[in-house]
Amino acid sequence: MIQRIQTFYLLVAEILIGTLFVSPFGKLVDKAGADFTTDLLGVHRIGANSMLLQSNMFLTILGVVILILILVTIIRYKARNSQQKIAFIVLFSCLVLAGFMFLNVRAVAEQMVGLYTLNLAFIFPIIAAVLTLMAIRGIRKDEALVRSIDRIR
Repeated sequence: MIQRIQTFYLLVAEILIGTLFVSPFGKLVDKAGADFTTDLLGVHRIGANSMLLQSNMFLTILGVVILILILVTIIRYKARNSQQKIAFIVLFSCLVLAGFMFLNVRAVAEQMVGLYTLNLAFIFPIIAAVLTLMAIRGIRKDEALVRSIDRIR
């Protein structure tokens, strides 16, 4: 299981999506000059009185679902067809997560009438989607190898 390259790709994607829970992907500044950050858990105020201002329940649930699906994809290494189907779901879910992350930061900035910037963590779902695509290619190569060995027998 671990010796396959697609497992490595999926583990790195798992780590990237997992870090979104603790690293902010957007920074916001309102008209008064107060700084805020946003991650998958919600919008947080930065400073001495830091606290959670708004919860991002949809992003949190989507992030947890992606983490679970990646683990299921890794565990299903013997059933390559279902592994490939689940990996496609992970791929599209990562892209949906990136889209909703952007929409969330933009909506909160409009609500606060402030400016926003996107941090490096914003591209983690996109990188995870590319890694998942590379894992799908590895799964396809494994399936082709197994089929060619079956033909030889």
